[in-house]
Amino acid sequence: MSLLICTNAYAEWTEIGKSSDTTIYVEYSRSKFDKNTADAWMKFKLQKIKTLPNNVKTNSMVVRIAVICDQNKIMYQFVEHRLDDKFVYSSENPSKEYEETVPGSENDGVLKLLCGIGQNR
Repeated sequence: MSLLICTNAYAEWTEIGKSSDTTIYVEYSRSKFDKNTADAWMKFKLQKIKTLPNNVKTNSMVVRIAVICDQNKIMYQFVEHRLDDKFVYSSENPSKEYEETVPGSENDGVLKLLCGIGQNR
């Protein structure tokens, strides 16, 4: 018996942020937000191809991220790397527990984006 995980071929991505090298999207229909927590499906689309430590090339990631806002904690529950929107590599539950974000880091920016969505709902 095999299990096929279809992560979001038909997801409706909404752009929520952009930097010089990355565009960030969220898929609201599968994400949950409240004033202090979020469990979100996100997509990070890179402007340039990146090579991972295992020599896999990627230019986007689909991730499931959980955050606890008042503790500044984040956990990556699922990470799927893609190249030109085609699957290349995934990792189930890459973080085993919540980690505190470092002020000014990419994870801190993601936490602030997700917590901001929860505060505005």
